[in-house]
Amino acid sequence: MIPLILGKFDLSVAAMAAMSGLLAAGMTSRGTIAQWPLAVVVVLAVAAVVGLINGYLVAYVKLNSLVVTLGTSSIIGGFVLYYSSGTVIFSGIPQGFLAIGQSKILGVPLPFVIVVVVATILWFVLYYRPIGREIYAIGVGEDAARLIGIRVDGLTVAAFTLSAVLASMGGCIQAAQVGSAAPTTGAEYLLPAIAACFLGETSIRRGYYNVWGTVIAVFLVAAGTSGLYMLGAQAWVQPVFNGVVLVGAVLAAKLGSAGRSTRPRRR
Repeated sequence: MIPLILGKFDLSVAAMAAMSGLLAAGMTSRGTIAQWPLAVVVVLAVAAVVGLINGYLVAYVKLNSLVVTLGTSSIIGGFVLYYSSGTVIFSGIPQGFLAIGQSKILGVPLPFVIVVVVATILWFVLYYRPIGREIYAIGVGEDAARLIGIRVDGLTVAAFTLSAVLASMGGCIQAAQVGSAAPTTGAEYLLPAIAACFLGETSIRRGYYNVWGTVIAVFLVAAGTSGLYMLGAQAWVQPVFNGVVLVGAVLAAKLGSAGRSTRPRRR
């Protein structure tokens, strides 16, 4: 969502999530790093470096964000296959790490609590802090933002770095939830993630990518997918559903912006 606010795309988030879950599970189960909290910190640091590289290439080298992050996604996918040797990692994962995805606080699943906390922090920063207004200003007009003194390049790098770190957190939580990490996990989440961002643009704060709209859209997309499985839909239905939701979300956002532009102004 954050790169989209800037008018950029980050297509590496799904691959980043897959790599992070695999690295966290692999390093702890293989004894590379004995303490699982340290392993998670290392994984997040690796994600930050990858996001930093993406942001630098987009902001300072002026490469297209679609091309850069698509290439990064492919590189990460190759590393995942190399690290895992194409096998699922499921044994020897510490119970403390699994508790991240499987424990509850007052009956509420811990992953949901983490989502609410992270979303609240992002909402506060984007809505009530100057840096948040600057990020939205860049998305409205990058050249205009430069003219008024906004650090466009620095904020672009920061946005891609934060995007990678948040995707990495999601990958670690997912691996902890299911108790394993597969090299093929993650790719199927790219389209739903983008669709949720566009759906979020049509609600809460229409015309702008926003935190709570995206959170609600994530649950709507997930509920739709789960409902299809419960109804006994075949495997091919999910990608079709995700594609329809993405196109529909983009169309709804387009129609919404067109409606606002043609609405007469009050005097």
